[in-house]
Amino acid sequence: MPRSLPPNLLPCARTAVVLALAAVAPAAADNAAPPPDAFRSLNDTAIAIYQDAKHRFLAAQDPVVIVGFDGVAIRHNGTVRRVGRLPPVYDILKSVGHLPRSLWAALRPAIEGLDPGEAWRKDLSALRPRAEAALAALPDAGLSPEATRRDAAMLKAGIGLIDLYLAHGLPTRAQLQDDLRALAPTILADAAEAARAQIDAMDRDIRPWWESLTQAERDRTFVLVLGAKTPRDGNVAYAYFVDLLGRAEDGHRVVYAEGIFDEAGADRLLATLLTDRRLSVDFFVDERRMERDLLADGAEARLLELFGRLGTP
Repeated sequence: MPRSLPPNLLPCARTAVVLALAAVAPAAADNAAPPPDAFRSLNDTAIAIYQDAKHRFLAAQDPVVIVGFDGVAIRHNGTVRRVGRLPPVYDILKSVGHLPRSLWAALRPAIEGLDPGEAWRKDLSALRPRAEAALAALPDAGLSPEATRRDAAMLKAGIGLIDLYLAHGLPTRAQLQDDLRALAPTILADAAEAARAQIDAMDRDIRPWWESLTQAERDRTFVLVLGAKTPRDGNVAYAYFVDLLGRAEDGHRVVYAEGIFDEAGADRLLATLLTDRRLSVDFFVDERRMERDLLADGAEARLLELFGRLGTP
């Protein structure tokens, strides 16, 4: 049975034990992995702070122009104006041009063997009476005499093609191309007239507002043009605002909001641009650095190594 320490040595023993435990504790802490929630908590808090910064920068941005699918919203000095609405002739020209496109969409998959149930017949049968109704309404639609003439011819040609295909079956691909290419000049002429109508509607409302701004207000204006991916090159509204603000603002303060279809989405994109561009300057002395993936430079170097292209032209 172990002997007890003399009373006068007990304090010394306790001190020795405490010191020993204190020496072991840092080593144990160094070897222990921090709980996973520590990283998640850090990340969540950091993101919340970053999101708050985005909201502040967005709230302070003025003026902001958001070009939607039927008009333009101008935010300036705490007010919102909606201008530049598309004129009725724009939608009429677009609708007429959709007839030949629908013919193609019904027939081309079937020509490639992707319509074993012959749904194209049902589609064309549904399209025909609507084309007839549009043809009857065309004289009173408000188009120019030239547009009325050419669109009447295209609607009649489209109805004739529907009757031909329903009576004789699917055309070959070459036959379909010949039939539709005959309509291409009218489609392009209508597109040109629709573009003119859209530009004139915007310019009538926006130019006076733009000319009323101070130079400082012009220099901080952001324009976001909503749209899908494919029409980006040559988008009418985008081209208009690049000319209005200046070619140097192409992609800088005139931004194509690809795949964004409402103002809330535009605001999220704008908040990111306003925040990331400030961050990019303060960290990297390059305003656009965060518009590239932060991993891009390291990824490029590693991929050059990985695929044997390092040091090759």
